[in-house]
Amino acid sequence: MSDCTGEEILRELFGHLNFDYDETFGNANNIPCRMPYITSMFMPRSPTDRPVPVPECSKNLAFVSQFVEIPEEVVFTVEFSVRVAQIAVYQLLDIEQEIPPINHYDKSIKVKFDAVIKAFA
Repeated sequence: MSDCTGEEILRELFGHLNFDYDETFGNANNIPCRMPYITSMFMPRSPTDRPVPVPECSKNLAFVSQFVEIPEEVVFTVEFSVRVAQIAVYQLLDIEQEIPPINHYDKSIKVKFDAVIKAFA
């Protein structure tokens, strides 16, 4: 993907969306750019690559960012950012309040069914 031109990327996208590239964006100037800090969140990793929000034995230090490890959570969402902050605050202040559960959209029959319909529509 990093070797593709902007036109090639847009043509590929339009092919998936069943749009006519030449009719819609034939005269467009497409310049791809990379955002290394964003793509780093989605790189393969193991659970030990990132710290937990509150390190073991910590009394006054917490990590609040997209670069911490929350099992089964998806990075780059508002939910993730809020959940990390909740974990840090609740743990450091000994707050006995439940953090909302993680939504497992990937296990939802409705989501899977909608994906199949979209794939063949």
